[in-house]
Amino acid sequence: HRDLHSFPTRRSSDLDTVARTGGDEFVVLQISIRHEDETALLAHRIVRTLSSPFSVGERDVCIGVTVGIAVAPRDGVSLDRLGTSADAALYQGKHKGRGSVVFASGQSASSAATAA
Repeated sequence: HRDLHSFPTRRSSDLDTVARTGGDEFVVLQISIRHEDETALLAHRIVRTLSSPFSVGERDVCIGVTVGIAVAPRDGVSLDRLGTSADAALYQGKHKGRGSVVFASGQSASSAATAA
């Protein structure tokens, strides 16, 4: 089990930024990706990491994670449009169940990314 404080709060790499946008919603901004599989790999890594039990004080906690992905310029170029697209994908993923990773195009992330 991991401690809650072991999770990164700002950057997952030199070019990725994480921001909390609501109570249980976060945005990960990836810059300079060469292929959307890179985005799917990170999303599946986030799901896998956050879905495993971790400790908060004396208690072990398990949470479910669903990821919606929007890719510029296909899904928008403004932050508002990208956010709307990612939100729509997130809700599609929630209907599929915990652990889902869905692109704004409505497609689930590739199974190759799931295995990574």
